[in-house]
Amino acid sequence: KRNVTFASASGSKTYDGEPFIYDTCTLNSETPLADGDTYKPFFANAVTEAITADNEFTVVISNSDGENNDDNYNVTYQYGTLQIKPKQITVKTPTKYRVYDATELTCDDYTIESETSVLDKDELVIRKTASIINAGAVENSVVIAVTEKLTGRDVKHNYEFVLALGDLIVDKRAITIQTPDAEKDYDGTPLTNKISTISDLTPPVKNHTVEVDVVGSRLSVGQSANTIGAVVITDEQGNNVTRNYEITKVEGILTVKGDGSDGSG
Repeated sequence: KRNVTFASASGSKTYDGEPFIYDTCTLNSETPLADGDTYKPFFANAVTEAITADNEFTVVISNSDGENNDDNYNVTYQYGTLQIKPKQITVKTPTKYRVYDATELTCDDYTIESETSVLDKDELVIRKTASIINAGAVENSVVIAVTEKLTGRDVKHNYEFVLALGDLIVDKRAITIQTPDAEKDYDGTPLTNKISTISDLTPPVKNHTVEVDVVGSRLSVGQSANTIGAVVITDEQGNNVTRNYEITKVEGILTVKGDGSDGSG
């Protein structure tokens, strides 16, 4: 028997839902057919999904009279590859801001930035999964599913999704706490004023409780700040939510008057 080698070509395309056949093969010039013989290739694979597969084929060899002559040959096949590349789709989600208000921040908006989306026979479902309540930031992420409308079959593998994700950002809520001025004549006892107020321009979230430890104290003649110590803010369930606030302290002045002869310094 005569040894001959056939090789199929390789080819690729982007997924479009249509069968892909690359029906080209060659006979190795170092292993020719006998004079007068010819061959006809038959290709086995027609791929339709995003995949890489052998470009399989067989040949039928005929003599000059058109009769099958396969039995006189030992045929070796060298397969090329058929590749359907996933269709690329870019999904963009926006960035959304909010000042902390103890409610969940989400964003259902998205856009398809590429020229086309999934094929008409397929259905794209984009589900938003990101949310945030406390001050900070998270990626505005999505979960993507693609199914074939007719069968419900998962065909996401036919697509490559490029995600351009924004962020969900919750900024700290500004709050201004004030202590008042106070004064008295020196009497040998500390001057304090434990009162604190929250500016009407920067209120806390409704039903949040602000506990302020005013630690300012003045014993001797002179002036010092009516110091604000620890500030603890809790929600209506008693959870500490202080970290969600940007606290500004406006401290009053404690003034003890005297001529300096008693306890000054």
